[in-house]
Amino acid sequence: MRYSSFVEDWKFNGCGKTVFVMVQGVVGAFCVRIPAVYLMSQIDGASLFHIGLGTPISSVAQIILCILAYRFYKKKSESKSRGIPIKVFVSTKQN
Repeated sequence: MRYSSFVEDWKFNGCGKTVFVMVQGVVGAFCVRIPAVYLMSQIDGASLFHIGLGTPISSVAQIILCILAYRFYKKKSESKSRGIPIKVFVSTKQN
């Protein structure tokens, strides 16, 4: 599961969206993984398996963030391309 998130990170880094990759990593670690691990550790009879579920939960959240960012950047790119008039130059001169 984490492999998919790494692949998405490379795609965004290659597009120059490095700030998003940093924010997505921090959100995944501090806002999802650590709270998930803490909540799992509070369950009665929690084992290392339950605590270890914080990593795949974080990966799923990061993949969702990547999908949302992809849709946002795609929509932003499409709206910019629609606003630019394309001029076609037709030469009437014959050499």
